[in-house]
Amino acid sequence: MNADTVAQRLQPFIGLGAGQEPKTAFVNECATEAVDIIEHYTLGTRGIPESVLIRAAIEVAADLYHRRTARNGIAGFEDSELGAAPMRINRDPLAAARPILAPFLGPAIA
Repeated sequence: MNADTVAQRLQPFIGLGAGQEPKTAFVNECATEAVDIIEHYTLGTRGIPESVLIRAAIEVAADLYHRRTARNGIAGFEDSELGAAPMRINRDPLAAARPILAPFLGPAIA
């Protein structure tokens, strides 16, 4: 899994468009960290399809990106009909990725 691919797909996912160059470095950092987290969590790739790994990494990277504006754990997201809608940000960046990866990881055995 390539962090550059995750970064490219992350930008429209989090609402970044052309002309927002100052945020690109932070997006790349979030994508790299997300790839590292997913690879550590899955102990490599363990036969998980690339598309699934990328989707999980995008979800993790988006959570990492939005934490920057939610220092107290609550972020406001723009909703075209209602204005800003406050949402709590997960403390665990893998919260959104676990259900995506679950069918490929099997049960945890202690």
